[in-house]
Amino acid sequence: AFIKEIKQRAPFSETSPMLNDISNLGSWEKVASGLSRLYEGEVLGKLPVVQHLVFGKYFPATWTASQDHQPEPPTKKFPN
Repeated sequence: AFIKEIKQRAPFSETSPMLNDISNLGSWEKVASGLSRLYEGEVLGKLPVVQHLVFGKYFPATWTASQDHQPEPPTKKFPN
């Protein structure tokens, strides 16, 4: 109802296509499974943007290390 009040001049299917598709599903189980798949693909399936950041003159590392030794690097490899 809120979207229909805000966007009165355009069809709901054009202004909010994803919400329109969700509203036409038959059950909450389908909604939940679809949103879970969407979250897995769009969030969990993406690689991190920044893995290693070089500290230096413009972005100094001003904290003290919490450990005296370097942790072991991860052994899991991600697909390309």
